[in-house]
Amino acid sequence: MKIRIHKQSKKTYLVVLLIIVVCLGVGTFVWHKYNKTATPVAATVNARYVSFEGSYTFAIPENRSVDEISIPGVALVYSGDSVQAKSFDELYANGVIAIQPISALKDNNTEALKKYANDVVTADLRKSLHSASDLQELKQGNIVIEKAYAIDKDGKRLRTIYAFGLTQPVLAAAADEGGALKIISSSIEDFNKSKLKPDIDKAANTTKQILTLAKSKDASGILKQSTGDLRKKMSKDKLSEALQASASRFDGSVAIVGGSYNGNVFIAQVLFRTKNDTTKFATGTVELHKEGDVWKLQAMQLPTS
Repeated sequence: MKIRIHKQSKKTYLVVLLIIVVCLGVGTFVWHKYNKTATPVAATVNARYVSFEGSYTFAIPENRSVDEISIPGVALVYSGDSVQAKSFDELYANGVIAIQPISALKDNNTEALKKYANDVVTADLRKSLHSASDLQELKQGNIVIEKAYAIDKDGKRLRTIYAFGLTQPVLAAAADEGGALKIISSSIEDFNKSKLKPDIDKAANTTKQILTLAKSKDASGILKQSTGDLRKKMSKDKLSEALQASASRFDGSVAIVGGSYNGNVFIAQVLFRTKNDTTKFATGTVELHKEGDVWKLQAMQLPTS
């Protein structure tokens, strides 16, 4: 059965200054593979992640996954089936890359980006890691990149942060300047300027339609927009039962924050915020496959009420 339901609770996380200073509740964070399809399908383009909230897209490094719903607004790029950590320092030590829009900057202003990198990013690195810092600038096509490093007394790099001059500027932070960060850096671009945008928009619109049908508990409508494979495996009664179990999750706001795309598969990451407290949320995924040129539902994971 491809429709899966799971209970999920999340602590509230407060991200400060967009980079590394994070107030964390007691507990362990766990991120699972949100961009790995259970049914392998041939790709027509190299796998990419798109953040709708941040309006950026980048190539997903090989053997990496992306999660933008465990900490809303922060895309975590990691390897393995899951990552467990109690702090961002542990995440970085495990090779995780964190990507986030710079909310203080709203347009591609090179001078503003340079000032932010110098006055905020490097200053925070020195303060939080008790280290020296270095700042370099380079240009990749039309994108200006400010590269900041935290350096210990022996010259070892403790943290690497890239600030990208996109229409909505974005930060990427990692422990070091490894291959995965370089792949992200060389491929990141404005989603609105991407040649893949029209097809990804179609997938996102189909996802919204599926979620609207799920909210109204319209099992028949969902099955009509499902792949032949899913229709063979999922009865209307089983789907209705699943939708009923998740009904209250649709009382609050529901947002598609981003998704993974390879031309034939789109896996959307969905955030379900609590109606009376938007700091509390649950998460889900919607997996679409192409049948011809039409996006169809292949799998869906919804949080229970």
